[in-house]
Amino acid sequence: PRQGTLITGRFLDEQEVDLLKQQTQVSFRISAVGAMEMPAKRFRIPNKLGEEIPFPEMERLREVQEYAGLFAEDVGWSELRFYRDPRSPDSFLRAYTVFPDIYGNPALAIEVLIPRFLEQLTRQVSLVAFACIAAVSILLTLSLLIFMRRTVIGPVAHLAQRISSIRDRDRLSERCEVDSGDEIGTLANSYNAMLERLQEDSQRRREAEESLRRSEERFRELAIRDDLTGLYNTRHLYRALGKHFETCERKNEPLSLVFIDIDRFKQVVDTHGHLNGSEAIAEVAGTIEACLQDPAFAVAYGGDEYVVVLPGMDKGQAACKAEEIRSRMAATGYLASKGLNIRLTASFGIASYPEDAEDLKGLLAIADQSLFYVKSRGRDAIF
Repeated sequence: PRQGTLITGRFLDEQEVDLLKQQTQVSFRISAVGAMEMPAKRFRIPNKLGEEIPFPEMERLREVQEYAGLFAEDVGWSELRFYRDPRSPDSFLRAYTVFPDIYGNPALAIEVLIPRFLEQLTRQVSLVAFACIAAVSILLTLSLLIFMRRTVIGPVAHLAQRISSIRDRDRLSERCEVDSGDEIGTLANSYNAMLERLQEDSQRRREAEESLRRSEERFRELAIRDDLTGLYNTRHLYRALGKHFETCERKNEPLSLVFIDIDRFKQVVDTHGHLNGSEAIAEVAGTIEACLQDPAFAVAYGGDEYVVVLPGMDKGQAACKAEEIRSRMAATGYLASKGLNIRLTASFGIASYPEDAEDLKGLLAIADQSLFYVKSRGRDAIF
């Protein structure tokens, strides 16, 4: 149905036409037929208004007597034609009708721009529907993201963080705590089970390494220890003595050697047997070792002979240490566990660096000569 009112019978100035447009909300243009460019026929839309919908404005105009004098009775409006004119806005349709002159020829053309309210309403509804659908989609997306974050992303991130922490700190005792019954929880439980196995393997490896280390230390210690006395053997003597000598030489400190030989030990063996003799050698070694403090150490030099290394001690201090050992030996009854109470004495030969010798070879030779001198002069003495 049309909107607005067509006013004819008098001239309308531009102001009145604008006012009419504002009141009717219809934009129209009146011009001579020749001056108006009609749209092409391909843009024409079938007119159903005259057939199905009554057009009261047309009928009312025909009934007005003022128009009867202007137009012949058989002359009327031309058929109202609707066009979808490509020149018009999308929200409007253009409707054209032609008025004839008194001779029945087309003379005046009226062009009316009809708002397409239904299409506008449809567009508005579409926009609202689209906005609602977009809002619902956004809400659903946000809900899905929140759900994914709580059920998937969050637990996975926590699991990855715990795994990184365990890896960086190398703490196999820690566990991934994920309270979930889905695949992520299964993954966390599997990872914890793997950590438990790794922890057990690591513990067994550490125990094996510790046992191997103790075995290596024990074998290394056995390699430099005398089986009978437990003192260091000659292999360790020459290796360690060389290092101590270099240190004392570099620091300009003294170094003393004490050679010890048990007096008349062959008589002990001949009287009490080789087994008791060996036991006596071990007990004398214990007496010597009890008199020493680090870095001093004693060496089982062979048979009933011993060597005491005294880093940092000069010849006078070495003589005092030898006297301490000699006195303790004299006060000890050996083989008491076998029901015997053997009294043993020993001869002591001392040599000191740099007082007696400037090198290690000379130091060993002088210590040996000093011991030989004591034994040749009656034994149980220090020189």
